[in-house]
Amino acid sequence: MLEVQNLSVNFDSVRAVKNVSFLLQNKEALGILGESGSGKSTLALAILDLVKIASGRVLLDGRDFLPSDRGAKISMIFQDPFTSLNPVFTIGEQIMETVRLHQNLSGNRAKDRAIELLKLVHIHDPEDKINNYPHQFSGGMKQRVMIAIALACNPEILIADEPTTALDTTIQKEILDLISELKEKLGFSVIFITHNFGIIRKMCSRVLVMQKGEIVEEALVADIFSSPKHPYTKELVDNLKVLNAA
Repeated sequence: MLEVQNLSVNFDSVRAVKNVSFLLQNKEALGILGESGSGKSTLALAILDLVKIASGRVLLDGRDFLPSDRGAKISMIFQDPFTSLNPVFTIGEQIMETVRLHQNLSGNRAKDRAIELLKLVHIHDPEDKINNYPHQFSGGMKQRVMIAIALACNPEILIADEPTTALDTTIQKEILDLISELKEKLGFSVIFITHNFGIIRKMCSRVLVMQKGEIVEEALVADIFSSPKHPYTKELVDNLKVLNAA
């Protein structure tokens, strides 16, 4: 279980995240919804201790989150697979680096694990593809590789930060279906960070709505659509209804 307690993040004089608190239960799919600049991605980076926390705590299974938990206990996939992979190394080398770092595997054992992970994310002919460079993959295939890297150490929690934004519509569905399949198969919890109501509705059971660094509403996904409480949430839902009616 992940518990965030009164978490705040400052950038110079700007408070980007303001006293955010929430719980993530085991095997839960939680959405964090908000427009660009609302603090969603900064919150995710703070959870992973990748930006300095001004105040508050992040607890994992009742203890303070440690830098060694990053990658091993909590992993993250980012919105742009085109820039997330290093172009000068094969995808196999990049997966094996993660495996060596967190699972203490080397040589053929690391390679076998990398091939296993490529199979897990449905990349065909993984024994051959492991030797390919990122430029030889489409955007959707790159994102599958990023998911493989994120899951290399069997994390308890996966944070997906706008994981389909840079992809075509058809490929977006494939990636979301893959994450859903892997969540059920491997039993991890997932946090979806997005501005997209459709992703929240498809993938999540509960949602936090962020505005200007604060959580302004927390509810079950079904309730947020049928009876939003906060004016900002109502505005988001009304805008969605207008788009659906167009």
